[in-house]
Amino acid sequence: FGATRLWCAFDTGLSGLIGVDRRKGVASTADVTVGPIALGSQPISLRDLPKEAPEMECVLGTGLLRRYVMEIDYVAPRVRLFAPGTFTAPAGVPHVPLIFRTNPNVPFVRVAMRLADGSEQITQVVADTGAAYFASVLVEPAATRLRPSLGQTASPPYVAHGPHGPLRLSAARAEAMVAGPFTLPQPVVALLDSDLGGGTDDGLLGVGFFRRFNKVTFDYHERRMYLEPNARLTAPHTFDASGVGFIAEPSGLVAAMVLPGTPAARAGIEAGDRLLELDDR
Repeated sequence: FGATRLWCAFDTGLSGLIGVDRRKGVASTADVTVGPIALGSQPISLRDLPKEAPEMECVLGTGLLRRYVMEIDYVAPRVRLFAPGTFTAPAGVPHVPLIFRTNPNVPFVRVAMRLADGSEQITQVVADTGAAYFASVLVEPAATRLRPSLGQTASPPYVAHGPHGPLRLSAARAEAMVAGPFTLPQPVVALLDSDLGGGTDDGLLGVGFFRRFNKVTFDYHERRMYLEPNARLTAPHTFDASGVGFIAEPSGLVAAMVLPGTPAARAGIEAGDRLLELDDR
């Protein structure tokens, strides 16, 4: 952004162009360069980004990314942006159709959620590379519809602060998720008692899904998402057992949240505590 360099998330769930943390001092219009690609003067949306992700200083949304074919390589790691006319589909790599509705920037994917009783429910979710950790995030009314038939649910719910007010979030395991030819066993799914402000249908497809693949390629023009699986495809989806989440403050790493009924809570850790030492470091 001019002379300012920032760490930016590639967020296929954000329909806008560029959002920058307002604390970084970037102007509302700036000359933007991503790697070797000069994008010229671009309008910048200044916003308050979540403190829970201190390494994320800006977000590049699909209003910008859909101009390119975007390949996210979770192994290298790197992002490659192709002009549509220069991209050749990877040979032998399966693809899943991308669905676009009223907003041409936001890609949806149909995912079958296999439940504890063996039945399947079809969900239509936003393919969101910015939805961290969970394989899927189900929102209302889909969360209420599927909650009784999912596997064991982590309890009690955690109350987070979303852009549209408080969000009650709980976690559960489905028997499996099926997207195109791929089946993920026992994924961790988030259940929200909110619709995230609308426009997400049944919810989000998150990084807990995408990291099961070496490369995920979004071709907006052909309306396809190419998926190259890796060894994590059928590996167990682990869930954080500590119950404490940290954020980086000037004073160091500070506990931002402590979930009740977890080892962190039983150890007496409270929000605001500062981490001083870990394994003698």
